[in-house]
Amino acid sequence: MIHKSYYLFLLSVYLLTGLSFARGLALDASIGSVTKSDDILSSNLDVSAHLWYKFDQMIFVGGSSGIQMIGDYRHIPALGSVWLRLPFGGRVLPVATADAGYNFGDDPQFVWRGGGGLDIKNGDRSSILVLGGYERFAKLGGHYYLRAGFLLEF
Repeated sequence: MIHKSYYLFLLSVYLLTGLSFARGLALDASIGSVTKSDDILSSNLDVSAHLWYKFDQMIFVGGSSGIQMIGDYRHIPALGSVWLRLPFGGRVLPVATADAGYNFGDDPQFVWRGGGGLDIKNGDRSSILVLGGYERFAKLGGHYYLRAGFLLEF
């Protein structure tokens, strides 16, 4: 038996792809690991999602949130974000990313991220993402992250 939330999800995707205001939007979601820079062998949950406005095919601006479990602390970031596809490659495009904002949750604090990765095009409007980078918390210090996910362009 299919849960009601599945039908709600399908309806949302249908509406987003069919409405004209969504034509300039993109959405990504990724999951991976975040680790402290001074303890590289530790591994913690890192889930992230972005809603993007496509300035053009190469530059996206938007916002993101997600959840990070670092030790006993849960962080829920609210970040402003920039995505830049670099102008070389074909099916596989290198990307650079930057985020800055505030982490809510168990230990609220300012955070920024800088990173990059690969945008592996599936077709005209979808990609598989492999992303990594460095993030710095105001109180917790530096961390590295590595995530994989998908990008949908409307």
